Amino acid sequence: MSLIIDSLAARYREGQHVISDLSLSVSPGEMVLLLGHNGAGKTTFLNCVYGIHAPTEGRVAVDGETLAKGTASRLRAGVAMVPSEHACFTRLTVGENLQVAAAVTTRDRAECATLVDGAMETFPVLRDKYSDPAGSLSGGQRRMLAIGMALTQKPRYLLLDEPSLGLAPQIVEDVYAKLGELRRELSLGVVVVEQNLHPTLLRADRVHVVRTGREVFVGSSAELETQDLWELL
Repeated sequence: MSLIIDSLAARYREGQHVISDLSLSVSPGEMVLLLGHNGAGKTTFLNCVYGIHAPTEGRVAVDGETLAKGTASRLRAGVAMVPSEHACFTRLTVGENLQVAAAVTTRDRAECATLVDGAMETFPVLRDKYSDPAGSLSGGQRRMLAIGMALTQKPRYLLLDEPSLGLAPQIVEDVYAKLGELRRELSLGVVVVEQNLHPTLLRADRVHVVRTGREVFVGSSAELETQDLWELL
């Protein structure tokens, strides 16, 4: 059982490939880090994995079954994504955001309420802010809301695009600590894309470093520590 991304390549229109021959796999309970500077193709990679953008080559599979085009097949397979920006509806309340996200998974009101409650159990601040507009939240609280919204979709695999973007170091630590708990409690497979290597990311099971759309390193966190990261990036 795993999420497998095999030899993925993508380009926009008839231009040069943004990513070329990128492969990655994550099993339940694992965290895999994709590290690279701005413009390295990381977000394009995640968009292809989630079905937002169609790759020109390669495949995305869950439990050995290749997924069809589009995000609907990902949701059915238990893949959810947290984008780096615009992850929530700022004019809606926290509760409304969670309800909208849960409605993607189920139309049953009781199940929807259970999923929303589960997200608030994971991030208690969302219960405290339930009736507040999402636009009034701090950056860290908004990131927790975005992850909570993804959790209402009952994912087996969670894709996160730069979850540390714009957050204070302690908030980054808190977010990744919670992701660690979710990995253990839910056997959640996590794929994280980041520009910078925060100390907390050394908890990842595997690290892939990309430069201009191509993989230049893959190994454990311990192996990455022996490399000259400046040269890799």
